[in-house]
Amino acid sequence: MLSLDMLHPDSPEFIDIKMDKTKVTGANISLRQRDEFMRAVDAGDTEFTLRYPIDSPIETALYTRQVNPQELWHKITHNAWASAEPGNLFFDRIWEESIPNCYKDFGMHETSTNPLIEVAA
Repeated sequence: MLSLDMLHPDSPEFIDIKMDKTKVTGANISLRQRDEFMRAVDAGDTEFTLRYPIDSPIETALYTRQVNPQELWHKITHNAWASAEPGNLFFDRIWEESIPNCYKDFGMHETSTNPLIEVAA
């Protein structure tokens, strides 16, 4: 599984990568969704700032990109309908609910996840 944080300025292109069946094969793609982006979608905002580094304040980010969160969410849902990808990892929920998050007081937190595969017997 390949994943990219939704706040990354390259996320709009990443969302489309599986629409071309020759670019990425043999791997699933997912977006690490953030509450910040989902609140902008829910509020009907028309501007949202993507940034790199993703955890930096917008004012000090090395690179920023303005997007329309409504249009980007539409692209995500359309592509998920058309190609079953990208998946959405609601990463703020993972950070809040994860057992390994007990180490956050030591400056550690999850940066990825291992996808679960269930096999029926």
